[in-house]
Amino acid sequence: MTQLLKTIPVVMLLLAGIATAGTMSVRLVECSNGGGGIDGGLADIGTIIATLPFTQYSQLDATAVDLPAANIAVTLAGYEMNCNGGQKSLSIALFHGGRPLLTTTASLKPGKPLILGGFPTADGSKIMLVLTLSESAE
Repeated sequence: MTQLLKTIPVVMLLLAGIATAGTMSVRLVECSNGGGGIDGGLADIGTIIATLPFTQYSQLDATAVDLPAANIAVTLAGYEMNCNGGQKSLSIALFHGGRPLLTTTASLKPGKPLILGGFPTADGSKIMLVLTLSESAE
């Protein structure tokens, strides 16, 4: 009985680690050829997005989502993102004005940004969704 009582906390810690597998940062970025460079909030991915065919990148909004996600909905500057699942199989859907823009399933690697998008806006710019799993996630 004493051995069982010693084992229970260890099992609970292991299960807690599975339940909180990491935090995903979610950024909504507007891209254009306005020549303004890269917004300071995007400095960590500056070298990656600088290879894309735009000259201006502005972070419109940002949030964080704990993974695994259980049908989480977040709103970013008028866009709604729904996500469900963990880092190895994360279902993502993006909507604007109730209109679906993207539905996909992705696998995230810690510290490796996933860029989704190129959705046109009324003013001719494009919208990207940048997802980054925290480095400490496994």
